[in-house]
Amino acid sequence: MALAAKKFSRARAAGCAIICKPSPETPGCVLALGEALLEAGVHPAALAVVLGTPIRYQRR
Repeated sequence: MALAAKKFSRARAAGCAIICKPSPETPGCVLALGEALLEAGVHPAALAVVLGTPIRYQRR
């Protein structure tokens, strides 16, 4: 979670949107961090958490 928080803070400081695909084994940590960012005032359009397995995305 610390690694994601560090990357999130740098992206937001630069004015960039955040797109994160957490590990399928531990998505709850990144989801909790995302909720905290939204509660802190990050605009919902500036944050996306993508869940799923890589195969699911490859079959598009």
